[in-house]
Amino acid sequence: MMRGQLKTIMINMLSKKPMSGTELAAEIQEELGWKPSYGSIYPALDQLAKEGIIEQRPAENKS
Repeated sequence: MMRGQLKTIMINMLSKKPMSGTELAAEIQEELGWKPSYGSIYPALDQLAKEGIIEQRPAENKS
């Protein structure tokens, strides 16, 4: 995968529904057959949030 494509893929998927980094990695694997590492997912999410492209929210407690 070319550098920069991951962010585009993530933005596209997050525009459909909010997801955690773990859910996002699983969704990418399901749709594209490639599982990005968490070492690439989380820094990309942080960068997108710093750029104001996405809003990061704490995970909801499901218990």
